[in-house]
Amino acid sequence: MEGKGFFAWPDGRIYEGEWIGGKKNGLGKYFWTNGQVYDGEFKNDNCNGKANLYYPDGKVFVGLWRDGMKNGKGEYYFPNGAKYKVTYVNGKKTSQGAVENTSANIEDLRTEYQSLAKKAMQGKEFLLKNGAYPGDEQFGATKVQKYFQGVDN
Repeated sequence: MEGKGFFAWPDGRIYEGEWIGGKKNGLGKYFWTNGQVYDGEFKNDNCNGKANLYYPDGKVFVGLWRDGMKNGKGEYYFPNGAKYKVTYVNGKKTSQGAVENTSANIEDLRTEYQSLAKKAMQGKEFLLKNGAYPGDEQFGATKVQKYFQGVDN
């Protein structure tokens, strides 16, 4: 496959974006069946470069990736306005990170959003937010919702 395209795997994963030599290369969106969406750069079939990772509980990770893993500086943004700055090396956090814009600590945020994630997974409508996924004008929510009907996690 070359150029821009769409591919859906039998297990429910979806990729829409640029392809070179049959591999994900360039800009694209990757939809996991657990509700996470990676929106960013790919190289040789892996998440590589700048990207946003959207979680079903509403938080967003904005940062750098290398060979399919978070790598470098990144920030988590929570629906309540809190921001958590962190650094990763090969997918592992190298520090405790710093929480901003809230009086809660990271453990409080983690507990609150784990509960939201469980609720978001119920009903399999986790890819939808006001009719479409955040920042998604091209890939219609109706298409995604139809595709995921009946898919088990």
